[in-house]
Amino acid sequence: MKYLRGGHSFRSREYKKGDYIAREGDIGKEAFLITSGKIEISKTENEIKTVFAELSEGAVIGEMSVITNSPRSADICCLTGVKVNVITEKTVNDELKNISPWMKKIVTSLSDKLQKTNEKI
Repeated sequence: MKYLRGGHSFRSREYKKGDYIAREGDIGKEAFLITSGKIEISKTENEIKTVFAELSEGAVIGEMSVITNSPRSADICCLTGVKVNVITEKTVNDELKNISPWMKKIVTSLSDKLQKTNEKI
């Protein structure tokens, strides 16, 4: 899929129901745009699973880890067959370079704050 503004073409990837797109603690070098299907974002601690969200087509997932250069803060599991467009770390960083410095600071600040909040959960 090609996005007009940035002119980037993203490769597609498909997952089956039950597949993990990412696991908590993984190093995140890619973010994903869901083009079809449904995923669950969750965390398991002391054998207790907490589901934070169920997301579907149009949602972007995995972006926090790419922006903050931090390990993944939760598991991303497919509830159905899922298709995604893969957004690489390089593409994210290239786009961040193209926005004004103050907007980049807002984006990275929000991501950092959300990452720190997730760590407390």
